[in-house]
Amino acid sequence: MRNAKNTELQRLLIEILEQDDGRFGMPLLAARQQLIAKARKRKIECNQKTADETILQALDDWTVDKALAPVPIQIEEELNLEPPGPFWHLKILTPEEQGRYKSLAPVEKALIRLLRKQDEPGRRGEIPVEEAEKQLAEQGFTDIPEFMWVNEIVHDFFGFRDGKDARWYGIVNEYWKTEEFKEHEQRMLDESLEKQRQYIQLMEDLEEESRQRRKREEKESHKKNRAKKPKQSQNNNSGASKTNPCNPEWLRAHLVQIVEELSWRDGAPLPVVERRLLAKSEDEGMNCGVEDIQSVIQRTLDDWTLEKTISEIPSAIQDSLGYSSYKLVWHLKIMSEERAQEYRNLEPVEIALIRILQNQNEPDSIGSISVSEAERRLSEQGFEDIPEFMLIKDIVEEFFKLDDGEMVRWYGLIEEFVKTEEYKKQEQKMIEASMEKEYRYIQLMEDLEEESRQRRKREERIAKQQEIKEKKLKQQKIRKSRTVEPKPCNQDWLRTHLIQTVEEVGEGRSAPLVVVQQELIKTAQDERIRCSLRDIHHTIESVLDEWILDKTVIEPSEYMLDSLGYCASEVVWGLKILSDDEIERYRNLKPIVKELISLLRERDDPRTLGMMPVSEAHRLLSKRGFDDIPELICEEGIIQENHVAFDGEEVPAYEIVQHYC
Repeated sequence: MRNAKNTELQRLLIEILEQDDGRFGMPLLAARQQLIAKARKRKIECNQKTADETILQALDDWTVDKALAPVPIQIEEELNLEPPGPFWHLKILTPEEQGRYKSLAPVEKALIRLLRKQDEPGRRGEIPVEEAEKQLAEQGFTDIPEFMWVNEIVHDFFGFRDGKDARWYGIVNEYWKTEEFKEHEQRMLDESLEKQRQYIQLMEDLEEESRQRRKREEKESHKKNRAKKPKQSQNNNSGASKTNPCNPEWLRAHLVQIVEELSWRDGAPLPVVERRLLAKSEDEGMNCGVEDIQSVIQRTLDDWTLEKTISEIPSAIQDSLGYSSYKLVWHLKIMSEERAQEYRNLEPVEIALIRILQNQNEPDSIGSISVSEAERRLSEQGFEDIPEFMLIKDIVEEFFKLDDGEMVRWYGLIEEFVKTEEYKKQEQKMIEASMEKEYRYIQLMEDLEEESRQRRKREERIAKQQEIKEKKLKQQKIRKSRTVEPKPCNQDWLRTHLIQTVEEVGEGRSAPLVVVQQELIKTAQDERIRCSLRDIHHTIESVLDEWILDKTVIEPSEYMLDSLGYCASEVVWGLKILSDDEIERYRNLKPIVKELISLLRERDDPRTLGMMPVSEAHRLLSKRGFDDIPELICEEGIIQENHVAFDGEEVPAYEIVQHYC
């Protein structure tokens, strides 16, 4: 077999994709397998490399698209696809879609081709932006846009690369383009915006509450300062000042008082409490330092009077603390007796873990520590049987964090906002939305599997019906042949039906000779006429000699490829009805040209069909009485001279001009 023309494989690929009724196109691997199988059935040489080249050419011509979509589990197993998905599909582009792709900028087309080459499972059709820009630059592109987002074709997103967050380009999943998915995404967006609106409203309410509290405190402070002025004047006149030693019990009492005054939903910010308590001790003339205040705070934590928590604070308070944006800071909350009892009921190792977390003050990991480091510290404190997991409801959580390129398990104190009913309701909504999304995805997979099963059933049913139909026709012919005695062959009938059959099969072009013969035999059998191939051959020769028909060299038809086992690279004899002008031209040809045509029509070897070496043709013409033979006998559109291999050697030869049917 010889390699078939690219166009034949292209046509076959389009035919395969047109027959597929999948929702997102045909899986690429399935399309490749069918292309190879059908090409070989039609005697076209085609292997995996040839199939891939054909598919790539269709992609480059923008007649076919390479898309990403999920596939049913059954199909995934049948094709032995390497998970996770989505997987590559092929689908025919509409004229509008072709026009859109072709109108893209060259650099955007180059990016799409880069993405189509990315075949890593779980990362199919994705490439880091940095790597994409590098490869595009190597291809000669200089003005590469910073963002190349192509609606419903290419999107950009953030993902991990070598342990770091990086921007990526990716082919848009076909499922994301469905109305079903878009409606779900819109619901998720609306819920997220509502959650954000509620959070902003909460922050604004807290800021307003903080402003009102500061106004009250400023008024109270102003009253106290006015009351102290006479006393301070007396002290100044005496020329002596008194400083009292720091009183821990006084600090403790006022610490609790300040926490009560400053507390909002999540408690009182620790930096504000420390400043306020230090200022209050100075006003009372006590010699208290930061260490004294921190010692008193730790005592109240140890006896479960106060709780140390993590939360954000309103921007108004953050400004006073010198913070430029929302930030997690320590808070102090007064414990209820019930809450204090919950802490007392904890295991000693759990209490020790909480104390460790309360002393983690790094800005990027406040109140959190890696599990391995926590276990090491607990071991140093004398704990031996340290539980593998220490999750304490509404106090300690576990999470994973990227550390030196690896995901590491951490413990952390739970933020106060996470404990609120509002947050829990939103979290439940998100979980339900996620479960709904997963349910819809599972439903989609089941629908695709059911669609695949139904398609296979339809194909099996059609094949069965065709088999039954052919069997019935065969039985009818057998019964008919047994009941009617065939009539002898009539040359006039055969001549009339020969011309009619050539006209019907050829449809204005050359009709394959073998198909014409088969149709004549079928027609004769249907009309109960005894007719042999020899009778048909004599009739054809007679009509050819009258120059009513022409015997031409053509390529085999689709029917001959599919049903008769011909190879696409072969050529065969065809019959063509001549027009009046052509009949006159043939009849007016020189006798030597007519004789040469007759000689070439006798050449039936498939390798040299309608061909004859010039030397042999001249020798045969000479034998038939032609003396004055020209050096070359050519007739435009009928006979031409070419160089053809005969017996392993290329020699000048005459050949009948090939026609295309």
